[in-house]
Amino acid sequence: MGYRYLLWGFFAAALTVTARAYDPAAAEDAAIERQKILRAADQLDLLATQGASLAQQLQEFRAELDKLRAENQSLRQQLSSMEKARASEKDALLKEVSAIIASGGKSSPAPVPASPAAKEEGFEHTVEAGQSLWAIAKAYQDAGIKVSIEDIRRANQLKDNTLRTGQKLFIPKK
Repeated sequence: MGYRYLLWGFFAAALTVTARAYDPAAAEDAAIERQKILRAADQLDLLATQGASLAQQLQEFRAELDKLRAENQSLRQQLSSMEKARASEKDALLKEVSAIIASGGKSSPAPVPASPAAKEEGFEHTVEAGQSLWAIAKAYQDAGIKVSIEDIRRANQLKDNTLRTGQKLFIPKK
């Protein structure tokens, strides 16, 4: 907008010079120059408006980039904790398999008959430290009970293979 005032100043100076030596050709030249100055001022205003718009868009893009960086960092942290949990589960399974192999292929928990109030025939099992669904299913299979990990999960409405020490599980008998 300041450009417009500057250009008008030049225009006024040009008119003053033209007015001193009034010549119809000079007046026409001055009118043409005035039109050029006005168009240049309009173009400068348009460029300034576009520049402000681009600056606003740049600021919005930077804010979005910061948001995406924070989300990326959060996802990396979640992935890292999931990998640590997976490694921990793997170690626990390896220890469990080693214990089963060391004991001659038999797991320590013995099947216990379920209470008579149970709707379905089966056994109640209390989870011991370090046990997994795989080891529990294997122990019952070794004892002659046909049961799979999925059978145990379904019977106990488990969403995943995570168990807690002391947790009571129903082992269905097929």
